[in-house]
Formats: sequence, structure tokens, C-alpha cells
Amino acid sequence: MATCPLCLFSNSPEAAVCARCGKFRFPAGPTESEFIGEGHTRLLASVHCEQDTDDESGRRTIRGPLTVTKSAVQSSMATVAATAVAGDSDAYSVVTIDTTPAPLAPAPPRLIVIRGEKVNAEYLILNGKNFMGRSADKPVDIDLTGQESSEQVWSSRQHAVIIFDRGMLLIEDLSSLNGTFVNRSRLHPGQQRMLQSNDVIQVGTVQFKVTM
Repeated sequence: MATCPLCLFSNSPEAAVCARCGKFRFPAGPTESEFIGEGHTRLLASVHCEQDTDDESGRRTIRGPLTVTKSAVQSSMATVAATAVAGDSDAYSVVTIDTTPAPLAPAPPRLIVIRGEKVNAEYLILNGKNFMGRSADKPVDIDLTGQESSEQVWSSRQHAVIIFDRGMLLIEDLSSLNGTFVNRSRLHPGQQRMLQSNDVIQVGTVQFKVTM
């Protein structure tokens, strides 16, 4: 259905000129219903119509939605915008609305407990230093309190630290009594090692899987 914006008469979709007033000429080319879908862009452009008069008052600019593909917009946007503004002082500038969903922010890395008192517990790794240990004397970011049996506590209060910087994960042992292990390999105190997804970290008796 093609509605005339002057007299609001409902014309057939194939109509080139309004059947009632005869003053509005429907634009040739794609319509909104033909192109709405994934990967398309909507433009707000000017549509000109002429009345059967010789004076300038018979010329109008009507703002209406047109829908075109992204490739057409990228190849012809400069030409369309210049014509819309320079052809008529009342014309509207072309406005592009990109319907592509914004990319989701990447999820922060996590440690998932695979051996401990609370299996499947997750710890988020934040930017900067993330201290691992038991919050008995000093606060820690990854608190192992309750993850080890009270009869077998092997983690130190300040056991290790994980550094998250510019998308990279590093782990360092802080001279712990029982050591820090990555994929069963023990780290020397002060030694830093890069972590990757699915690496297994052992701190005390607790084991974590790295998820990135």
C-alpha cells in the first residue's frame, strides 16, 4: 500500500502518481518492505514532489524513509548527501542508521576450581594484580579459605599472584612454602609464567582451570 503524504489517499503499491490528487509522484526504486532484514541500513533522505503550478510554492520536500543495502550506502553515500542538500534548500541531510549489533565485550578470564572443597567455584581475574592465598592476615583477591580441608591446609596466606595486563595473563609464585604449579610444573619463587586457556594451576591442594 502506497499512501500519498499530501492527501493521505491509499494507492496501490504499483502507483506512480497519487490517483486522488495527482500531485505526488511516488519515487521509483526499492521500497522499505523489499529490503528490511539482516545486514541492511536505513537512510533518511528527501523525496521531492511537484504540484501543477509554476511557482516555487508548488515544490515541497518530504522526509521519508528509504532502505538500501550497506554496500550501496558505502559506494554512493557522498553523492546522495551532496544532492540532497544542494538540490533544495529545504532538503534534509542523509542520516545513516547502522542496524548491525555492537560487538560484545570479551568476558574477563576466570579460574574454575576442578579440585577442592567447592568444585566449579569461579574466580574472576581483574586487570592488574590478583593475589591468591588465605585472607587470615592480609586481604587477597582469590581467597582459598574454605577450599582446603581444615586438616590439610597447604596454601600460604600470600601464595601467588596472577597479573592481567593488556590481554595477557602471568602467574608468579610469592615464595610460598609448598610451591605453585602450572600443568604440574613447579614455578621458582619470583618466576613469572604466561598462562593460556585450559592451563591447570595448583595452589596448595586446590587446582584451577584457566578459562579465557
